[in-house]
Amino acid sequence: MIKVCYFYRTPGYGFSIERVFEDVRKGVGHAVSQHETFCPLRSIAPLALLKNIYHCRKQRCSVNHITGDAYYLAIGLPREGLVVTVHDCGHIPNLSGFKRWFYRYFWFELATHRAEVVTFISKFSLSELESALGREIPNSVVIPDPVSDAFQPQPKAPNRRIPVILALGTKPNKNLVRLAAALKGMDVQLRIIGALPPDQKQALEQNHINYTAEAGLSFQQVVEEYAKADIVSLVSTHEGFGLPIVEAQATGRPVVTSNACSMPEVAGGAAVLVDPLSVESIREGFKSLLVENDCWKDCVALGLKNAERFRIPVIAQQFLEVYRRVDPARVP
Repeated sequence: MIKVCYFYRTPGYGFSIERVFEDVRKGVGHAVSQHETFCPLRSIAPLALLKNIYHCRKQRCSVNHITGDAYYLAIGLPREGLVVTVHDCGHIPNLSGFKRWFYRYFWFELATHRAEVVTFISKFSLSELESALGREIPNSVVIPDPVSDAFQPQPKAPNRRIPVILALGTKPNKNLVRLAAALKGMDVQLRIIGALPPDQKQALEQNHINYTAEAGLSFQQVVEEYAKADIVSLVSTHEGFGLPIVEAQATGRPVVTSNACSMPEVAGGAAVLVDPLSVESIREGFKSLLVENDCWKDCVALGLKNAERFRIPVIAQQFLEVYRRVDPARVP
């Protein structure tokens, strides 16, 4: 049996990568012997990084899978049987000078050179990193994020009178300021998941948006928010994947999302695409759902079908194929 060790960043950075691989590992099941290791130190000081590398090296198995973020761990792991999953370019676009070089080299250059296989969550994330590195990554495979089994079809009749629009996340890339301007004057209720910074609160109030916002929800509570919503909005300016698109589609909700980055790729022709930099385009996207009956129905029906390609067994099988391919004990 193949022994796979999953390497994670230090606990406390977030939960998205960990939740994704919880589903992957559930799908892989007993087909492999599974082990997990977390980096013990959160600091990015050189000594802390070396201690993390040393700690993880001692936990290595025949197949070693760096699940994301802590790509520098590749320095201490054998190339044979090494799998790295890249979610995005990280901080490369925001750095310059020596810091940019150091981060790009020790997080991405070494990892993509040393790994037998580098998996990317989307074609966009692959092309974005290739552009940042200035070269092709020939050992790459695109394996999307899986959608949790918690997201199941929840039939709901179209509500065009005062629809509840669900928006997940409040980071700048989530584009809530433009979303607020686009919804001005429309009879909708905007439900926001995340803590609102002052500029977003100001935009919502200036545009007289009927909204509620809540942070710190449990995963199950977030699942319930999808079921209660009528429309899901992800009009981000940037996404490496855009899992809310698939979660909404799996629930049976129409989606308005951006025509940029990974979002059209993930939506699979089953969402209303808008220009995230155009308030008018965003507004027209929501209007098309609220006015055109066929648009709403098609988004729901096609979305349910599209979500099937992201189900856990489908994604887990793709990772299993990678593990079998790189397993040092494989039969040629």
